[in-house]
Amino acid sequence: MRRFLCLPTAACALVAGMIAVCAPAAPVRAQQAKAPVNAADADFMSGMLMHHAQAVVMGDWAPGHGASKDVAVLCRRIAISQRDEIKTMATWLTRHGLPVPDTNVVMGDTLPGAPQPMLMQGMLTGDQLVALRAAHGPAFDRLFLEDMIYHHEGAVVMVKDLLKAPGAAQDPLVYELANEISAGQLVEIHRMQALLATLPAAPAQAPR
Repeated sequence: MRRFLCLPTAACALVAGMIAVCAPAAPVRAQQAKAPVNAADADFMSGMLMHHAQAVVMGDWAPGHGASKDVAVLCRRIAISQRDEIKTMATWLTRHGLPVPDTNVVMGDTLPGAPQPMLMQGMLTGDQLVALRAAHGPAFDRLFLEDMIYHHEGAVVMVKDLLKAPGAAQDPLVYELANEISAGQLVEIHRMQALLATLPAAPAQAPR
């Protein structure tokens, strides 16, 4: 059973107060807002918002965990881009009358036997997060890069699944955002793989 770490995220603060309603609204916009939303689009926007929220928290640990300059810069870039995308996804969900997920439950404290929040592709489990938060210096660099490569690869899979779903991504914003996420994270995966290759070899683990 997966356990989750209760940690505040900046994503929740980004959600509040972002939607301004113009009056009078254009009739076309009103019709679009009431039109049925493709289920795959809704699941993608909601799930990717949660996925991004976890990445932001992971990146925010860098300054306090002795991350190297290159890794710290990468973390800042990831946090900036993903916070912006969180805003976009939250706005889209609100405009379509859909709930904006509570990003606190991404790493919420859950008791044994309690329902566990569903993890999106590539998201880390509670045990993995505990290990990352406990790491410092070069050990943090290595574990962060390994974890975030896995995390990004999961986001790319989510985009592929969306684009394969029947009738999905016909909304121009969803289509554009999904492709931007995939392209951006593929670039960052290559960057992280290059950084990982420059790190000293991980210490051998003692036999159990």
